[in-house]
Amino acid sequence: MKQLRIISLFCCLLAVVSQSHAFAPIIDDSENFAVMDDDLQADFNTPADRAVENIALAHDDALTNNHKNLGQKNLKLLGQIQELQREVQELRGQLEVQTHELAVVKEQQLAFYKDLDSRLQPTNARIATKTSDAPVQTNPVDEEIGYMAAYDLIKHKQFINAIIAMQTFIDKYPHSGYIANAQYWLGELHLARKNYAESIQHFEIVLKDYPKSGKAAASHLKIGYAMAASGKTDVAKNILQQVIKDYPDTTTAKLAQVKLNTI
Repeated sequence: MKQLRIISLFCCLLAVVSQSHAFAPIIDDSENFAVMDDDLQADFNTPADRAVENIALAHDDALTNNHKNLGQKNLKLLGQIQELQREVQELRGQLEVQTHELAVVKEQQLAFYKDLDSRLQPTNARIATKTSDAPVQTNPVDEEIGYMAAYDLIKHKQFINAIIAMQTFIDKYPHSGYIANAQYWLGELHLARKNYAESIQHFEIVLKDYPKSGKAAASHLKIGYAMAASGKTDVAKNILQQVIKDYPDTTTAKLAQVKLNTI
């Protein structure tokens, strides 16, 4: 609206100027151009012209201020973008440092286990020459890898391969901390394949050799399962009742009670 008023005022002023000169005689006074220039300058220096000039100047000032404000906003936005770019670069740098540190830690761990293995091998050889019954030190990492590989076969229900893998693990690492677990899972695997006698043997090994193991209670329970499945109902009931007595207020005891109610 402001621009429309300016244009309207300018048009009115032009009309006034045009009317003032519309009836002036046409005089070819080109030789007196200096006077004409002065006259023209005087003619266009009227209050109306100055008003138009002032409006134009005001408009230019407004445009200048707008450009200035816009420039300030752009500079502020540019500053924010640059700050974000800087923060992204810092994050990338931190990520690279952490990635490098993780790689270094992995290399150090690998070097440690390799060094440990190289030191244990001569010791293991000397121990083996003294007695075959003495425990032989092995790499704990190898033990864990061997056990988890066999356990992974169980999770994928490859029972025959799992039996072979668990038995191989027991033969290779007879003094491992995973032996109780391995014996328990062999019992579970044979129970799943309805080899009840073999199943009971492995569960009994856990109870006899590893009575404080976390698999002891479950092994006791599963002996009751195997006895019930093989038709020895009375024996199964006695075992399940003993489980309830030995492990009161546990999930194992609850499972034993559920089994008792079904036989």
